[in-house]
Amino acid sequence: MTEQPNKDTDFVQISGEAKSYKGSWRLEEEGNGTVFKYRAESEPDSVFPKAMIEYFIKNRLNSSFEAMANAGAERRQFACAVN
Repeated sequence: MTEQPNKDTDFVQISGEAKSYKGSWRLEEEGNGTVFKYRAESEPDSVFPKAMIEYFIKNRLNSSFEAMANAGAERRQFACAVN
């Protein structure tokens, strides 16, 4: 994993549910907010059809990203001191 604090992270799976999984997270300033960008490449290791796997991955990612957006919106309501 390669990380640039408060900017981006590149990752490669070492072990897990997929044959391979790699990608990146990016944070970019936009207006008065921040845009979160996610890119990933994955090769599943499963007997299930590709369409079924994609459906579950998409739903899991959507719920994860929605939770992240809600947490960010909550934090934005409170002033943060930067030292």
